[in-house]
Amino acid sequence: MEHNSKIIAITGAGRVLGYSLTEQFLKKEHMVFVFLRAENPNIIKLKEEYKDKIIILKMDVTKELEIKKAFKQLSSMSENIDILINNAAVHLESLDRN
Repeated sequence: MEHNSKIIAITGAGRVLGYSLTEQFLKKEHMVFVFLRAENPNIIKLKEEYKDKIIILKMDVTKELEIKKAFKQLSSMSENIDILINNAAVHLESLDRN
């Protein structure tokens, strides 16, 4: 890895903003760990292009066990991260306003 290269982790990387950030960081030759709830064809294309610069980890932010497993995987592959972008969202179907 280059001296100025950063290690970046992005949750919700399969959606518009997360995907765009992932793509831009890869173009600048940073190492990117992406967290996805489900397989994403656009991220797979980035993986094919950038190979070992992008690591795909499965994680649903609504499931605590998946969060722990994903970050355990991350910590086994990298001693640190320079930038964490929490882009994943939880959709609440209804809000109790009473």
